[in-house]
Amino acid sequence: MQALGWLRDVMATDGDRILGWLKTILTDPVQGQAIRNDLEAGLGALPSWMVPMVKDLLATTAPQKEQDGMPQRGIGG
Repeated sequence: MQALGWLRDVMATDGDRILGWLKTILTDPVQGQAIRNDLEAGLGALPSWMVPMVKDLLATTAPQKEQDGMPQRGIGG
C-alpha cells in the first residue's frame, strides 16, 4: 500500500480509472481475497486520507455472502 501514496495527487484527474483498476485487483479470483485481507489488517497503518477510500473499495468488492449454505449466483449462474 505504500506504493499507492501517489494516488492522492492523481485521484482528482484519474480517480475513476484507478478505482476501477483497484476493484479489478480486489475481485481477482486467485489473489483478490489475500489482498483484501492484507488491506483490512493494515487499515490502521494507512494515511488518514486513504482509509475512507480503502474501506469503500473493500465494501464494494466484498464477496457475495452465502445464504442457507448455497453460494449466491447471478442470473444464469
